[in-house]
Amino acid sequence: MELFYWCGKPSEDPHSLALLVYMQMSKADVKRTPCSHPSQSPSGTLPCLQAGTEHFDTLESILQYLRKKGYNTDYDLTRQQSTECVAVAAMVQQKLHSVLLYSLWCEDDTYGTYTYRWYGRVVPFPRNFWYASRRRRLVESSLMALYGVSDLSLVKETVYSQARECLNLISERLDGQKYFFGDTPTSIDAIIYSYISLLQATPVCHNQLNTHIQACPPLTAFKALIQTTYADRLPNSGKEPSFADSTSLLQRMKRREWWWENHVNLASIVFAGTVMLSYAAARGILWHGKS
Repeated sequence: MELFYWCGKPSEDPHSLALLVYMQMSKADVKRTPCSHPSQSPSGTLPCLQAGTEHFDTLESILQYLRKKGYNTDYDLTRQQSTECVAVAAMVQQKLHSVLLYSLWCEDDTYGTYTYRWYGRVVPFPRNFWYASRRRRLVESSLMALYGVSDLSLVKETVYSQARECLNLISERLDGQKYFFGDTPTSIDAIIYSYISLLQATPVCHNQLNTHIQACPPLTAFKALIQTTYADRLPNSGKEPSFADSTSLLQRMKRREWWWENHVNLASIVFAGTVMLSYAAARGILWHGKS
């Protein structure tokens, strides 16, 4: 078995981190291959688990396959706990994933000093010229469609409010215990950890969620426990990009994107014109016109 996953940080895909932590928890014998672009995986998506001729490309399908192979941290859960695990995972992935996307792609400071630079560094050439800008437009339109608004500014307060509500519920549940279901880690712990870790690693505008997480002792204790027990054993895939002044960087990246898009358009026009002239010459249209 081989897991293909997003390398380094930031990552809009906490599923990669959740699976890596889960594999540490379950001691799964799986080869791990870091990728800098989804095209490097067998399915064209990340994460992706390849097992012989089969491949699985969602968090749920990968976890289910690992459980079937005996790597099951949820084996001792009751039916009620398993149902709760599914419900909490859905809540976390809905409310925390939206704010993670917003903070990475829609906050100008974060996008300029962090997201754009990271993807420009790790995404293979020439995709790194346009990947971040196109991904940003896709995230913006997806979030506006999800919340039924036509103005992205109306999304901000909603996603941050829902994230704080979700974090509060998790914090209350973790209060007084090591993991979500007591003293033994399960898949929901890996999922929760992945979101908390990435949210704190992302320089969110005004540091809203990082401050909120720090104000919840059960969350910080939970993160520290999993970090030292499992996550610190994960392979390090590279150094973090250093931050720069966001204003000047945004100006430079806009000029870069403008240059690339306009030169691609110009090249397309020249190519199309060349093909048309070649076709006309081959058919004798130009010479017929002259005569």
